[in-house]
Amino acid sequence: VVGRVQDGLRDTGAFARFIAGQINDLSFFYTNFIMLQGLGLFPFRLLEVGSVLLYPIYRMGAKTPRDFAQIMSPP
Repeated sequence: VVGRVQDGLRDTGAFARFIAGQINDLSFFYTNFIMLQGLGLFPFRLLEVGSVLLYPIYRMGAKTPRDFAQIMSPP
């Protein structure tokens, strides 16, 4: 790796081709990673499970009309 970096500093075109090759090799991983994050994590973000699960607890603790209004407002 050190030899390639030294060669890359001498010949910037070779260094650019090396970096482009490495990016090309990893492109499938990052494409799949981003797609899986979008498909797997986005629904949980839409659900906002924390606010759904804590709603009954907050509702039991609300004593004033202002507390109820704050609970009913969107997050």
